[in-house]
Amino acid sequence: RNIAVLDLFGFENHEENGFEKLLINHANERLQKSFTDDFIESIMKEYKSEGIRLDDILSDYKNNNSILDLLEGKMGLVALLNEECIRPQGSDSGFVNKIYAAHSSRSKGSALIKKNSYGFSATLFGINHFAGEVDYDASGFVEKNRDTLGEDILLVASKSTNAIVSSFSDSYQKATKRKGNLVGTSLWTKFGRQMKGLFKELEGTRTTYVRCILPNSLQEPKKLDNLCVINQFRSIGLLTALHISNTYTDKHKYDDIMQRFWPVISRKPDFMRLWKEYKDSPKDESNGARANFESMLGSVLGDNKSFAVGSTQIYFRSGGLEVLEGELTKTYNFSAARIQGLARGYVTRTRLKEEKIRNSRGMRYAYLELQRMFSSICGIVVNLLRPSPPLISQ
Repeated sequence: RNIAVLDLFGFENHEENGFEKLLINHANERLQKSFTDDFIESIMKEYKSEGIRLDDILSDYKNNNSILDLLEGKMGLVALLNEECIRPQGSDSGFVNKIYAAHSSRSKGSALIKKNSYGFSATLFGINHFAGEVDYDASGFVEKNRDTLGEDILLVASKSTNAIVSSFSDSYQKATKRKGNLVGTSLWTKFGRQMKGLFKELEGTRTTYVRCILPNSLQEPKKLDNLCVINQFRSIGLLTALHISNTYTDKHKYDDIMQRFWPVISRKPDFMRLWKEYKDSPKDESNGARANFESMLGSVLGDNKSFAVGSTQIYFRSGGLEVLEGELTKTYNFSAARIQGLARGYVTRTRLKEEKIRNSRGMRYAYLELQRMFSSICGIVVNLLRPSPPLISQ
């Protein structure tokens, strides 16, 4: 095993951008494509295994396929520049004219840019790269792409007394004649071939991407330009990548959701029917278990857009699980209030019953006491009203 580091320039965009800048930006477009493919594959691998549709997730994702098609396609800039290089009277302005002729009728999604200001120069054109628009000046493109040695250099090399130098001149001239044209030996073609070989080798490795962010454009220490940093995040696709990776922020298994949110789900209509069908069916995507569970959750959340039901897990978008937690809290509060009401009712009824019994005993005692007192009073009254016996004289 070994660890290798690949260091590439970032996207180049200066006041004057020539052939070298276009090659650098071409390499960065390939790197962006590799990053996009690796990231999408890592994110979507689990979703695909769960059987979740990816249309909504990928609908807003920006890729650079149109840019690579403009550069490497059948009528791309590489092919057009090579064609212009093999023409005896090939020129930089002819190359630019071919670009506009080949891509003027393309759809609006083309990455080629044509500004009104380009009309004053026959060698200016623009490309809407993934990182932003870049204006190029094609002056010297044809000569640089030919990448040929001058005849005077070859003549001097052939007369050299050094065997290696003289043999190089002969082999170079033979290789050029054998090719018959410059397409196979053009600089951009060789650069593209090497670049494809490099990224093919990267496909067989486990790649980790390290993005370097420039804190400010003034190259000053301890200064952070928020706009500069955000633009870099946007240009390298990091904001979009974070948006996709956070599409579903929470995931839980079927049984975990059912056990935790049983009080909420069981209150919804048709729950018993759906629960019986779900319980009696095996938990895989080949039957109606997912549809039944989706119906049960949809009845709670109100729609099916805030979650996705996989073959083994439930995926929630941001805020979806919070809605379930809120409904669970409401159910707990409602149930607690009911339990408290029943308990307080029972305590109150018991207390009243005890007081009633106690009051009934007190009233009986008071009644008996009053009866006793009344009897005593009546006896006294009777005795008072009874006539006295007559006196007997002696």
